[in-house]
Amino acid sequence: MVDQESQNFRELLGYVFLEWSADYAVVGLQVEARHMNRTGFLHGGVICTLLDVCCARAGCFPEDKDRQPLAVTLSYSVSFIGQTGAGPVRAVGRKQPGGRKIFAAAGQLFAEDGSVVAIGQGTYQYRKQTVDIFR
Repeated sequence: MVDQESQNFRELLGYVFLEWSADYAVVGLQVEARHMNRTGFLHGGVICTLLDVCCARAGCFPEDKDRQPLAVTLSYSVSFIGQTGAGPVRAVGRKQPGGRKIFAAAGQLFAEDGSVVAIGQGTYQYRKQTVDIFR
């Protein structure tokens, strides 16, 4: 069963999954005024969300074609190294080598011009349940 809250949050922010394969995921967002802080740049909370989502998804590519593993974030650290305003951004996450129950992933958020806006690293724990990919 897909968690309705996470679907609603995804819809609220408007991000989409652009690519997904084993140990790799890309999330995209068309940055609009609603995503910006008071100074006109992409809000840090949105940046953190995009990085966290792509990193978690990088570790949850299904080995079983019908069931997707789930993970929860144990910790996440972000460094803000640039800024971006309106336009498309993409977050790229890569799973790092790790254990069976806990994994780490690193991500970068890129502005439309290819510049790096933020980098992050997270630690995730697999949940016992999985979800039906087709729901």
